[in-house]
Amino acid sequence: MKSLKQIINRYIRSAAIVMALVILVVIAFAEILIEQGRVEDTAAGTFVRLEQIIEENENELKQVKEKYDKTCLHDAEAIAFLLQKDPEATNDTLKLKKYANLLELDEIHIFDETGTIVSGTNPEYYGYSFSSGEQMAFFAPMLTDKSLQLVQDAGPNTAEGKNMQYSAVWSADGTFIVQVGKDPQLVTEAMEKNEISYIFHQLNISPAIDYCAVDSETLSVIGATNADMVGKTVAKLGISAESMQNEEHGFYANIEGKYYYCVFKKIETRYMGFIIPMDVLYERIPLDLLNLALCLVLICGTLTVFVANCVNRYVIHDIHRINGKLNRITQGDLEEKVNVQSSREFSALSRYINEMVGSLVNNDRKMSYVLSRTEMNIGVYEYRDGVQQVYCTERTRRFLGGRMRRRRTTPVTACICIHSSRSCAAAAWSASATYTAFRASRTAT
Repeated sequence: MKSLKQIINRYIRSAAIVMALVILVVIAFAEILIEQGRVEDTAAGTFVRLEQIIEENENELKQVKEKYDKTCLHDAEAIAFLLQKDPEATNDTLKLKKYANLLELDEIHIFDETGTIVSGTNPEYYGYSFSSGEQMAFFAPMLTDKSLQLVQDAGPNTAEGKNMQYSAVWSADGTFIVQVGKDPQLVTEAMEKNEISYIFHQLNISPAIDYCAVDSETLSVIGATNADMVGKTVAKLGISAESMQNEEHGFYANIEGKYYYCVFKKIETRYMGFIIPMDVLYERIPLDLLNLALCLVLICGTLTVFVANCVNRYVIHDIHRINGKLNRITQGDLEEKVNVQSSREFSALSRYINEMVGSLVNNDRKMSYVLSRTEMNIGVYEYRDGVQQVYCTERTRRFLGGRMRRRRTTPVTACICIHSSRSCAAAAWSASATYTAFRASRTAT
């Protein structure tokens, strides 16, 4: 059978291990939630910045386009004014090119009243008209309204597919239309700044994190830091459209065989996505848990030793002391007193034991008193090996002439000795028989 010390130490160690494991699990779960919250906060801040960048770029693009449109119209009006002053230059290609270089224009075209190119800096375009293509048809309304001054958005031209921006005005006398074309470099640069991929690259993001923009109608990726994602639908990538449209919390997604934590937000007509691999998201948790486990081992080990020592000192040791006292009492030493005062509980236990032993002694005295009041010549005494005191009734002392107090190894004492394992009745009978034999021996002498 195991000792109380071994049992307590085993349970203390088990409790410490269970407590450490519970703390590790709780901390791990808390760390996961903290990391997810941190990513969601980072994504929210990034989305706010994206909105600001998009708004700034759109305002810049609008201002550039307005300024560029005005510049194009002014250039067309200037060419129309020069040709009105110098009608001969209308059919002079070299002079028209000189005017174009002067105003930093790429093309000058002269249309007649039917909307057909009859002159300009590019003879290869002669014969094209407003009905030649969709791009040129933009200016067709000018044929019916000579007050119109039109500026076309940048786009490929009809003749060669070059990216150009055209503007057109009527001459002062209303006999021809002057159209000028410029390479929309400034507008193109401003438009590029508003492209999603360009915006993503301006965020100074971690290479491990991917950003993407998803069209809200087609649910296909229209821009991303990872070029392989562009053009694919979210379903093909492994992203749940329902989770993406929820926007309240992040979610896990298995994208091309790798797990990611994704956060999406709708900005204008696009869903902006913040996508981070799970191994990057939780990369700090294993090291944190390892450090925590080492600390818990140290703390739990220290507490286990401390508690075990306290239990040994204030419980086990005092139990051993009480057991030793009880062992001497059970051997018949009723004078032994238990006095363990290390705690209130042990003090009460000591008092109760002493009171119990006192009650037993009082019972012996009562029995001696009862026997002394009877007419029966009975004396009773008891001793145990290893105990100095011998307990006996008053009449026993008279029978033995007081020798019980001095010597307990006399033949008479040894003769009437009984052991505590016998019953009280057997003790009384033995003592009575011994006393009778004792009186017969005295009469014979």
